[in-house]
Amino acid sequence: MHSPASHPGVFEPRRKEEWTDYVLAPELAQLVLPSWQEYQAMDEVTRYRFNRDRDAQHSALVLAWTPRVAYFDEQISLRLRANMRAPAGARQCMLISGPGTVGKSTMVKMIARKYELTLRRFEPELFEERPGCDFVPVVYLTLDDNITPKKFSKALARYLHVPVSGDQSDVDDRVLDMLKSTGCRLLAIDDAHFLDCTRRDGAATNDHVKFLANCSGVTIVGTGVELEDSALLDEGTGNARGRQTAGRFSLHEFAPFSVVTPEQAREWIGVVQGLEQALALYHHEPGSLARRHWRYLHERALGRMAPLADIIKQSACLAISRGQEGGREEITRELMDEIILDHWSTLEYAEFREVQARKARAGRQHKKGRNRAAPA
Repeated sequence: MHSPASHPGVFEPRRKEEWTDYVLAPELAQLVLPSWQEYQAMDEVTRYRFNRDRDAQHSALVLAWTPRVAYFDEQISLRLRANMRAPAGARQCMLISGPGTVGKSTMVKMIARKYELTLRRFEPELFEERPGCDFVPVVYLTLDDNITPKKFSKALARYLHVPVSGDQSDVDDRVLDMLKSTGCRLLAIDDAHFLDCTRRDGAATNDHVKFLANCSGVTIVGTGVELEDSALLDEGTGNARGRQTAGRFSLHEFAPFSVVTPEQAREWIGVVQGLEQALALYHHEPGSLARRHWRYLHERALGRMAPLADIIKQSACLAISRGQEGGREEITRELMDEIILDHWSTLEYAEFREVQARKARAGRQHKKGRNRAAPA
């Protein structure tokens, strides 16, 4: 039976098979819209199923392969290549830092997926069945706010199907043996800010991660919220000489998209355009969001990827509903104004609108003052 939640992008992978499903999942085919007359003539069940498929297409909108993503793809590739035959020990790794909802985790998953697909294409022999273990080039872990060394090892063990019986050292030995035998190359750690070195368990887990990296051949790429200001890089000491982690990890910033320069604006417009191309709406003017509303979308989303995708997803679904009620299936400024985003975005946009209103009032008062002072 086909499960409604079986699409591999719906849940974070917790086991190697789930990651493989994500990597090998076929790209969603763009729906072909029948004519408006054919759509109107559909019976109730057929139209429901067709609209369900359109909602599914819209809900799958993700970060586009922008110049920024290409930059991080290059950086991660360089790190993996430089570490290919690096001796055991304190191998260099990466941290990607930025505020929440800008798309860090999605980006790393995209890049890790591309990395494995490249290996499958050019080195298929690596994936041939071997007695006892598979080739697992990528391990993807998501941390929680109560991470401990034991929980970290168990998460790795669960991903690789390693027994967790025995004490901590027994589990660690089995995990290290499996990382070696599976040939793991990339360990992606999401929510690395939970390695909070001001907490005893956080500091211990941070040391544990370094131990596993030292004893295995993996390259770690971690993503987290504002890591440059966290206690991770100075390990909670505030002492630069004690920053062992800082000596092993390069730090890269993933900031919200800006539109200050023409080049930055073009990149943002390209992101909007990439999402807009996936719309399956009958009356929407192609490219109108990228041409007319890119600045509005930047203001609403604060330059962050998650709220940008959300406002377009919700607007597409609402446009379909309005079409069912006799309206037009299109995303307009008025329709987008109806969409309620996350609380952070809502508060920031309200503050932005208030600042703009104050500036407009000040400008009008200044113009009146000049008019009064002008000679008759």
